[in-house]
Amino acid sequence: MRTMLIWPRPEQEMVPLIEGLEKGGLKIVYFVGDRTEHCNPTGSIYHDHYDAWDGKPAPALADVNIPPLSAKEIEESFRLESMILTMMNKHFDPAAVDQRKHTYYTMLAYWRHVLKTVQPEAILFPIVPHSLYNYILFELAQENKIPTLMFEETVFDGRLISYRDFRKSNGALQAALAYNLSRGVMPGDLSKEMRDYWEENRGSKRNISKPWFQRELEDRVSGRTLWKIRVRALLRSVSNGSTFRLVFTYLARQSKGNLTSEYGRVTKAADFSRAYVYFPLQFQPERTSSPQGGVFHDQLLAVETLSAALPRGWEIYVKEHPSQWLLRNKSQYNCVRWRGYYEQLARISGVRVVPIGTNSYELIEHCKTVAVITGTAGWEALLRDKLPLVFGWCWYRDCPGVHGVRSVDECTRALTNVQAPARHESNMAAFLKAFEQVSIRSNIFQSRDPKNAVTPEESATTIAQFILKELHNPNVQIKHHVP
Repeated sequence: MRTMLIWPRPEQEMVPLIEGLEKGGLKIVYFVGDRTEHCNPTGSIYHDHYDAWDGKPAPALADVNIPPLSAKEIEESFRLESMILTMMNKHFDPAAVDQRKHTYYTMLAYWRHVLKTVQPEAILFPIVPHSLYNYILFELAQENKIPTLMFEETVFDGRLISYRDFRKSNGALQAALAYNLSRGVMPGDLSKEMRDYWEENRGSKRNISKPWFQRELEDRVSGRTLWKIRVRALLRSVSNGSTFRLVFTYLARQSKGNLTSEYGRVTKAADFSRAYVYFPLQFQPERTSSPQGGVFHDQLLAVETLSAALPRGWEIYVKEHPSQWLLRNKSQYNCVRWRGYYEQLARISGVRVVPIGTNSYELIEHCKTVAVITGTAGWEALLRDKLPLVFGWCWYRDCPGVHGVRSVDECTRALTNVQAPARHESNMAAFLKAFEQVSIRSNIFQSRDPKNAVTPEESATTIAQFILKELHNPNVQIKHHVP
């Protein structure tokens, strides 16, 4: 099977992954890697991830004259163009709109040419594609009916869910869920791992365990780690003679105001005696909103949609993501949080912007329900007997009680049914059991959880076996490396 491997991961993962795929009968004809050209299979075209992201061709195709696309070809992909322009908020954020468009048109022509040249029968991604070039490739694969396979990490460290198309549910998960619901599965039927998770996090008075990725992010941007980053920046400025410019730029930014000062001007303390929907903003730019939020990567649009459906007397409590001011642009105005963003948010009917330090678990505890694009707060709501509204495509979308919403009418209907039914515990147990049965015991990103002893090499071997079973040979036996 001729396969494109779009997998920019470290060498220790790539070697066992590629060996496993090739031994299983896949012929890799195009490989996008992260400085792993020496891992490239014989006869395959190698393309560096960052070159591809910049719109540069693979060296093997650098001298090929690829003509521009016709107006008709570009117009046929207008939906893709809209999504790509939003994805360019990362990596291409300073670029003007026309510069973004021209870069996209060049990428679109290149990847159309690649598909015609290498004629793949399958395309593999480690996670939901969101780095411009790989999302273009994904959409072209859907258009040309080329099978794709990708994975998503979840709140369960060391457990992945797979998709052929992230906008469509995992069929095996749906089938297992339907079977478990028919059997009336209860928490006592779960594995020890899932039962322990349920008992630790279930109930309105529990502080839900932070997901592994949130703990890692907090480690990166707080305390000693944050000071190390600042000290390194200062030392660099001393070594290259830019200390004065660094200090001047910092003071100039402070004098002009920033996101934190604007946010502070529009906040109002939460009143837990009021009826409200809790809407935590998602960190941006990131794949969890683009592409997984679709048009609702525009979170103002999501809040406006929710506002138009709000029952009389209800409010929407909106809180900024705690990492939004810590990564990339810090508290500076930028293309995803521009000057006036929070003021515009606060003017939406029924919206109360609450201080960023307000406890999220308390906000979930006292709300009528939670609304998210794809965020973890929706899952946390389910654990506290609230039925969330979800605007995008998240890993828990098939859990009974999740309201998938994409319009005012759908929000209106969902807001009349936000209290968990008596069978909610059984429904949750059925979903957790199905997830336990279908998920892959592996990681895409290396775990820092001491409880998860699965090595990157073991993860890659398991993923290779799963890919072969899913795409090539259903008789392949998957060896799960259980910590």
